[in-house]
Amino acid sequence: MRKLMVLCCLLFAVVFAGAAAQPENALDFTESTDDPPLPESEPITGTPLDPAPGSETPQKDPFKPYDIGDPASAIPYEALNAEEKAVVDRGRDISGWQQIHDVYGKAVAERAVQARAEAAVHQLGVDELATQGVVP
Repeated sequence: MRKLMVLCCLLFAVVFAGAAAQPENALDFTESTDDPPLPESEPITGTPLDPAPGSETPQKDPFKPYDIGDPASAIPYEALNAEEKAVVDRGRDISGWQQIHDVYGKAVAERAVQARAEAAVHQLGVDELATQGVVP
């Protein structure tokens, strides 16, 4: 018990000494609203460097499948073993896809209604009806 009291007193003394050691002007900070001065701009002495204009890599069309190269290098379905054929067949089975598409379509339709309502609220400028005096 005595050790706890000594520890508490010591902790209090450290906190009090730390608070007393702060300079007085540290509390008188006011934030400046002036913009900092802009640095002087460097003069352009030539033309900007563009190593090879037009050499940018075009973005791949996301709906186009990847090119596998030479069709002769493709592995035919008949050359696959039973496990590999099962994987390929599972990828070809689209029987359960319509249900998933329907669920996502319904979710998108519901979200579209919400988005139209939010856009109307923002356009009318009544974001906070509680501050407008209107009871919903």
